[in-house]
Parts: sequence; structure tokens; C-alpha cells
Amino acid sequence: MDLVLGLSMTSSSVRWVLVDGAAGDGATIDRGSVDRAGLDAGAFLGSLIGEDASRRVHSVGLTWCSTAESTASAVWQALTDRGVENVIAVSDVEAAETLALGIADVAGHERVVVCVAEPVGSVLVAVTPDGITADRLDTAGLAAAEVPAADAVVVLGSGDVAAAMAALQQRTDAPVVTTDQAELALARGAASASASAVALLDVAERPAGRRLSTTAVLASVLGAAVVTLVVSVSAAVGLSLTPDSDPQMARSVQNQLPEAAPPVREVVP
Repeated sequence: MDLVLGLSMTSSSVRWVLVDGAAGDGATIDRGSVDRAGLDAGAFLGSLIGEDASRRVHSVGLTWCSTAESTASAVWQALTDRGVENVIAVSDVEAAETLALGIADVAGHERVVVCVAEPVGSVLVAVTPDGITADRLDTAGLAAAEVPAADAVVVLGSGDVAAAMAALQQRTDAPVVTTDQAELALARGAASASASAVALLDVAERPAGRRLSTTAVLASVLGAAVVTLVVSVSAAVGLSLTPDSDPQMARSVQNQLPEAAPPVREVVP
């Protein structure tokens, strides 16, 4: 059984989603969160994916804030010890962009804004016909943000989602919505981004006569995986009815941990 795992590490917790299928298009096997303090990475992964992970885990997406770097390093090493390949370091921006693209695709909207509000700050992503843009923002930045014209604004994350929604409602006429299990957004985005990255690597390694186009691969990954990986896609499809950079690719885990995203100031109500 192929699995896709997404892990998001903040200053206080580790959140995860585990999905069946190499593209993340199957059932959600497990999801949840644990306190980061005192976490035994080896025991945690052992209970989550088992000791024989090399034959089960197709890809892993890791994203973390700067204050969780020690935990990310421990998880990285524990994955190495289990021989897990296709581990992808995913920034918060990359995870948020993957979510935004998926939500826009599933909802069938050309213009969608997604805000991922985390305890250390927010990422604001805009999907338009011209492309995708993303910015990291602190409290003042979010309150003063210029929100592009959109069919809807979706707010996710493990931070103060209510405060982020209130701030954005002052900056746009579009409906501002959230979803169930919004706190798992970055973990789901990391999982989806890792599946996309590995799919692109597989395309590059195919014999020339048998390669799929990059567009075809992205369409299959985002079209299928997002149905499972985006939080409460039903809410995304009915947005107007419910108001209230490329992933870093690596074939195997290396001992040196990539540099984490720079911190931003904490979001407060």
C-alpha cells in the first residue's frame, strides 16, 4: 500500500495527515496532532507508519517554523533511519500555494484568495488568471493587506482563524469562509506538494517515448489528490454559500536539514 504523509511542525505541536495512494487520491488513513514538547520522533513515526516504512510511504512532505527546527531535524533523521525516500522539504508558502491551486481547481473559480493563519504569522495566496502570488504577513500586514478581487476568500490554519477572517472581511467584498479541520491545512498542503514533486521526478525519469507532459501530471495529481487533501472540499465547492516557489525535490533524505522559512511576528486578535 502506497501512502503519502504530510507533517507540519509549529512551536507547540506536530500535525499530520496520512493518505492512501501515491497521488494522495485515496482514503485518509490517519490525521491528528500531538504536542511538540518531548516528542520522541522515532516512536511517533513508528506508531504512525510502522517500522517497514520504505515499502509503504511513497512521499513525505515536511514543513516547519523556525522554532520547531530541532523537531524537524529529529523527524528527518528518524525517516532516514527507516530508509524512507522521497522526503520533500516544503515551505509554508509552497504548502499554501498548493492548497490554493487545489481549492481553485475543485471550486472551478478563476480567482481565489487563501489565507493560512498560523501561530507565527499568516501566508496570503492569490490565484488569478495571471498566475499565483504569495506573501508572508504579520498581524499588521494582514490587517492592511491588499486583497485582490476574488470569487471567495478561504481562511485555514492552526492560528487565530477567526481574527484572520475578521481582518480580511474588512479588506474585501468577497465571501470569507473557513472549513472543518482548518488546522491541518499546512500538513495537507505539504502532503500534496510532496506527491506533486515526486510525480514530476518520475516523469523526468521515464523513457523519452513514454513520458507524460508536466501539465498532465499536475492535472492528475492536483485533480485527484486535492479532493482528499484539501480540508473539507465540499466547503470549497460551495464557497459563496457558506460565508462566516516549485517544491524542493529530493530523492532521499539527507543528513543536512534545509534552512527553515524566516519567522514572522505572532498573529494576535
